[in-house]
Amino acid sequence: MVPRLVSGDELVTANAASGQVANVSRLAGSALGGILAAFGGIIAVTLVDAASFLASAALLGLVRTSGRTASRQGGPVRVRMAQVGAELRDGVRLATRHRVLRALMIFALVTSVGEGTMSTLFTPFVEHVLHGSRRISGSSSPRRRSAASSAG
Repeated sequence: MVPRLVSGDELVTANAASGQVANVSRLAGSALGGILAAFGGIIAVTLVDAASFLASAALLGLVRTSGRTASRQGGPVRVRMAQVGAELRDGVRLATRHRVLRALMIFALVTSVGEGTMSTLFTPFVEHVLHGSRRISGSSSPRRRSAASSAG
């Protein structure tokens, strides 16, 4: 949607701002959700979460764009896929040669693996080490229960 809202010369800045807003929202939302849960319980969290979705829908309704997709250039799918592959190779080559980009990519890789590991092991940790209930750890679905029981 962003490419339909801003001109080409503003696209990089708009995408960067969009990414930063998403990350700040994720961090702030977690903290606010914890505070809300502590003071208002699960019902307050659920109501505020529902209200946030309604607010998002209302704000998205105010966005005006043509709805038309941009014309694709580059011909058939096979040609476009070759272009994407070339761009991907160029990006990887740049990221491996540039010292700062290489450090950022390694940091992103390590933190992503860590986050994935922590989110997978959170339920068994709460249940088996902290002796918490499934209700506390949030493993109410059968899939999470089976993952939690097989991990412990």
